[in-house]
Amino acid sequence: MTMADLNAMDPAIWPASATRNDAGELVVGGVSVVELAREYGTPLYVYDEADVRQRARDYVRSFSADDITTRVYYAGKSFLTTAVARWVSDEGLGVDVCSAGELAVALRAGVPVWISGVTKSMRWATSDHHWGHRNILRYCAATRPFPDVDEMNAQLIARWNEP
Repeated sequence: MTMADLNAMDPAIWPASATRNDAGELVVGGVSVVELAREYGTPLYVYDEADVRQRARDYVRSFSADDITTRVYYAGKSFLTTAVARWVSDEGLGVDVCSAGELAVALRAGVPVWISGVTKSMRWATSDHHWGHRNILRYCAATRPFPDVDEMNAQLIARWNEP
């Protein structure tokens, strides 16, 4: 293995924009990560919005079919902020959520969600972060515990002060 091999930018791992500048520094989206670290400190997550959006479009295109309806979901557990949720939603993806925190971020972003994972209790389903969110029922048909938003809100009110 050569030094060139060690410094290769594998496109399956790195954003398409990832390169090295003349000083050998990693550059993502045209910005040196050394400069980003100086400005924002470390540790630091760096995402190239254009790359995330392109990969989302590629996934949607790859899983599209003429004879069936398909839907592709971004795994919220991988990294989720309202901005990332909106980026992937703008490009046609929904957001797969497992935890109440992930759900809260996706709902705040106003994007389609799919609730996955097991053991979602009635207490979880009636927690206050669901109040009035029609998307819970619209996009989570397979896992929803309520027939409609009115019933969900009635349960929220009834369980509000339960121990």
